[in-house]
Order: sequence, then structure tokens, then C-alpha cells
Amino acid sequence: MSLYVETPTRPDPPYPGRRPHRAAVVGAGVLIVLGLASAVTLPVVLKDRASSAATSLREQLQQVASAQSVWKTAHGSYTTQLSDLRMREPDGDLAIVRADDSGFCAGAFDEETRTALFYSAAAGFSSTACT
Repeated sequence: MSLYVETPTRPDPPYPGRRPHRAAVVGAGVLIVLGLASAVTLPVVLKDRASSAATSLREQLQQVASAQSVWKTAHGSYTTQLSDLRMREPDGDLAIVRADDSGFCAGAFDEETRTALFYSAAAGFSSTACT
């Protein structure tokens, strides 16, 4: 009679040396961390982009205002044509909405951020369209 008792062994796992359950948990954790990081940073990036667009629109409208002042001094009234002002090509949509002897209104629009800004000497900068 032998005293040796054979103990049952576990079968080999389907992926030797790997634990699929642990990999799934770690993968889910990584996805959660990435999701939280993007949820925090995305609004900041979008806000920075919108702020940058607003600054660019404001600068373009200031250039129009300066050029309009020079034009009025030389011609007695404001112009409705950007080409008369001999400005550099605008970054987005830029237009003179109206102009006459007493004033002008110009508008600028950034397509990427869907931001619009208007300027008139009477009202200054505004997000409301000039009439």
C-alpha cells in the first residue's frame, strides 16, 4: 500500500500566464480615467478656442474701425466696401453691414466656433446685429 495520494490538479488556463478578468478590469479602469480626463479638458479647450475666436474677431473689427476713420477723413462718409479699406484678408467672414455719413456697422463671424461679433461707433462691440 502506498501512502502517496495524488492531488487533483487544475486544468491549464486557456491563456497561460494571463488573467483575462484582470485585463478586462484594468482596461475598463483606463477607459474610465480617459473619459474623466476628456470630460474635464474638453470644456476648457472649447472655451479657449471660443475666446481666441472672439479676440480675433475683435481685432478684425478694430482694424475696420481704424480704416473707416481714415476713409471718412478722406471721403466725407464711411464706405460699405471692405475693398476700399485696403485691409489684409480677414480670418473669417467680415462685412460692413451698413455705412453712411453719420456712422457704420461692421460684423465678423467665426465659422469654427459659430461666434459672431458686431461693431459700430455708436454702440461699440456687441453680439447683437446692427440695424
